Amino acid sequence: MKINELHLNNWMIFKGSQKVVFASNAENITIIFGENMHGKTSLLNSIRWCLYGAAKNRQGSDIPNSDLLNESAKREGIYDLSVKLNLTVDEDIYEIK
Repeated sequence: MKINELHLNNWMIFKGSQKVVFASNAENITIIFGENMHGKTSLLNSIRWCLYGAAKNRQGSDIPNSDLLNESAKREGIYDLSVKLNLTVDEDIYEIK
């Protein structure tokens, strides 16, 4: 399985529509780095939520779906939350929402 793209909409720290394009070079390596509390775990949780239906907090407990919506969007009355994962498995392309 190779993840091609990740589309987020009001997911946790990420307000509005965001798109992450993963490496497509021969090595297929993407490095995600940044300061603490700047969204690295939120990105990984979006993939987990899309594939398995649950996001986890730092203690390993499920995060309630109501807590996944971006706080700023919620204050503005925007309740649209989505994650879309585009991946390739054995040369077949799948899109999971």
